Amino acid sequence: MPGLAEISRKLVGVKFKHCSTEKNDGYDCFTSIVHYLNERGAGISFDTIFEGVSFNYTEEYAADPHRTMELAHEYIASITEEVKKGFERPGDILILRTRKRESDPIHLGIDGGNGLVIVAVKDRDIRVLSKKFFIVKKAYRWA
Repeated sequence: MPGLAEISRKLVGVKFKHCSTEKNDGYDCFTSIVHYLNERGAGISFDTIFEGVSFNYTEEYAADPHRTMELAHEYIASITEEVKKGFERPGDILILRTRKRESDPIHLGIDGGNGLVIVAVKDRDIRVLSKKFFIVKKAYRWA
């Protein structure tokens, strides 16, 4: 199974595109996390059953982006283990809000270690940013 550094090299620099599931088209914050987890062996489908309901990320996002990101967070929470705040480590999935506006939708990112986070940013692609730009709301670990 590839490590964080190897997977990060594949993700960083990929262009941002809402709801895309193909690397050549780009990823958003949820699809980048799904690809990260799949690289680690998760086997997640973008058209899945979640809480007994069919969840098609692309269709759901088009209908209600804020609700879809909440569902994405709930889905990630359902397949990982929550990590107590302050005990995150490199490779953990982070639920983030920007420090600028608490009303912004949540972001999903990967703890990059050393105070860094790997995150898909609209108009800026997947990049490594300082955690200081975000508030970490929750963290999850893939077993």
